[in-house]
Amino acid sequence: MTNYERFVKTIKFELPDRILTYDFVDNRELLETYGGKGDLIERNARMAKNIGLDVMRYIYDPVN
Repeated sequence: MTNYERFVKTIKFELPDRILTYDFVDNRELLETYGGKGDLIERNARMAKNIGLDVMRYIYDPVN
């Protein structure tokens, strides 16, 4: 099951294959290690995928 399919099942009150992995990530080292370089939104998306998150609360901006 993909992250999207898991999310849709959850908001429809159906049972997904596993519990969504959801976290508040506020860590520059994680962003640099797992997000790589480039646009901030793309870096956050890569980081979330690489550490196995299904859903994030917001985009982490290490500058602000």
